[in-house]
Amino acid sequence: MTSSVTPTSSSTTGTSTTSAAQSTAAATSALFQASGLSSGLDTSAIVDALIQADSVQLNSFKQKASDYQVQISTLGTLVSQVQALQTAASNLATNGVVSIVPTSTYADFTTSGSAKAEGNYAIQVSQLAKAAKMRSTNFTSAQDDAVVPDGTLQFSIDGTATASIDTTGKTLADVAEAINQSIGGLTASVISTDNGYYLNVARTSTGFSTTEGAALTVVSDAGLGLVTQQSAKNASLTIDGLPVSRQSNAISDVVPGITLNLTGNSGASNSVSFAADSSGTEKALTTFVDAYNTLEQTLSSQLVTDPTQTYGDTLLGHSTTSSIEDSMQSMLSQTVLASGGVRTLADLGLELQRDGTLQLNVATLQNAIQSSPSAVNAIFSTATTGIAATIKTLSDNQTNLLTGSLVLQQNSLESSVSDLSDQEVSAQAYLDAERAQLVEQFTNMETLISGYKTATSYLTQIANLQISK
Repeated sequence: MTSSVTPTSSSTTGTSTTSAAQSTAAATSALFQASGLSSGLDTSAIVDALIQADSVQLNSFKQKASDYQVQISTLGTLVSQVQALQTAASNLATNGVVSIVPTSTYADFTTSGSAKAEGNYAIQVSQLAKAAKMRSTNFTSAQDDAVVPDGTLQFSIDGTATASIDTTGKTLADVAEAINQSIGGLTASVISTDNGYYLNVARTSTGFSTTEGAALTVVSDAGLGLVTQQSAKNASLTIDGLPVSRQSNAISDVVPGITLNLTGNSGASNSVSFAADSSGTEKALTTFVDAYNTLEQTLSSQLVTDPTQTYGDTLLGHSTTSSIEDSMQSMLSQTVLASGGVRTLADLGLELQRDGTLQLNVATLQNAIQSSPSAVNAIFSTATTGIAATIKTLSDNQTNLLTGSLVLQQNSLESSVSDLSDQEVSAQAYLDAERAQLVEQFTNMETLISGYKTATSYLTQIANLQISK
């Protein structure tokens, strides 16, 4: 779960300004270190104090740029979290909220996914899907090109000719590599046995779309002696007595929402019951709740105020932040279904806490599932008015790369940071010039005072000589 963002750089105005001023003084004080040798004044300290006093504008630019950078980061976090909430809601709309799974396990297949509705089926598997395979005659070497006949090798897959391979000057290993690189849908390898080396060629996918015999054939053999070792087979099964044939052993279009992964073909009839599973449903909803709470916590960290502190680095003044907050809270009371006992998110057990986050009431969820599993699913999947549709609209309005409010705010702040950077350069140049002028003036003063002291000393010496006479 993504952590929320909290203010980090502007706890108090005084601290930030002092820090920036000290930074400015340090950055512009390298030219005038030894001072006051004649006047007795700490002229370096005087120059630093004058520059610090004139650094208010530069410090303001730096602080504002720092605040904007934090805001840009927070906006990026919000974009990611809004999109994560949309993904969680979309998954529930697509896959269903209620987890409807088999009540048992079966020898000839496993299942994955969640059924769209509860039900019972009689499933009998009679044939697993298999890939067509061919094998060459045996060769005495896999690395000697002299043992491989020169010619053209070409296959046909479901009646479509493949690219051809010239075997001239190739070893058996070279031919296998050429098949792997040039012919999509086939894999080849060299098998080493006690009797010699064999080129093994197989389709990458099981089954066939034409006929068993046309699944994989040789158009031109080039003298390799390729023959079929395993015929292609489509998976065969019956669902409630209805015959089903598919090219793959993963069948996802016979029981809505469920993928049957065939593992055996015993021919035994399996009575399969799909029933709602509250623990699976709770897990599915928890992902949505976590995404909602993560976003809510980030928003809350940007909206809480304390009159004793400044919040220049938060999104407190951005209307978009409060707009997202309002949309999320109104969604909780949104009526999706016009009738029935399950019509809102609250009816699924999603309860609003005092801090704005959600908590799942498992007892309420179980009652909703028992009352109407289809209504539970419809809360998210209903077109236009469903929760997934509502959140998609929210996400589009906020995160679209061209028109999203959060993205536009990021772009605007990035432009402002660039402008502030230019202003910082100008302000720093002014301060550097001012420092150089002050250093020159104080140096001239020290020189003048030194001259006065020298003259005074000379005159004093002359006066002392006159007195001594």
